[in-house]
Amino acid sequence: MSIVLLSLMTFSSAWQNPCDWISWPEMLALVRTRFPQVSFISTAELAAWLSYSAEKPILLDVRELDEFNVSHLPDAILASEWQAGTADKQQPIVVYCSVGYRSAEFASELTKKGFLSVVNLEGSIFAWANENRHLLDQNGAVKKVHPYDQKWGCLLNEELRSPLQSSDVE
Repeated sequence: MSIVLLSLMTFSSAWQNPCDWISWPEMLALVRTRFPQVSFISTAELAAWLSYSAEKPILLDVRELDEFNVSHLPDAILASEWQAGTADKQQPIVVYCSVGYRSAEFASELTKKGFLSVVNLEGSIFAWANENRHLLDQNGAVKKVHPYDQKWGCLLNEELRSPLQSSDVE
């Protein structure tokens, strides 16, 4: 009887707070473990690079168009619209997505294709936004980010989450 009660309590508490399923340290460790060949850059390092360096990286947003349209990093290009075939393989590239998993996968593929300076933004746009860094949409500065879905959106500060459309909900 106590095992059943414990299971119900665990299920109930998980249901009441869906953000308890993974923490930022666990997420970052998961991405680094799954993609050990990928190099990473912190949000602070990228912000400094963009502010102070003459040689800017190509910023590739690996998310879907609807996510990109809500907000993206300044000067970012949607990866699906980027012309990899004509790109300089020595040009520095920073990739990002929501939390870093999809972009780590994309960084790994770019490296296999011979791109020499590819890094994944650790924590991606969620970490960037959670640190109150500059975001844009097609009209200018914004504060909201597409939360990907209800589960992963828990890693984004609640006030920064744009509303999900019915097609976004699992």
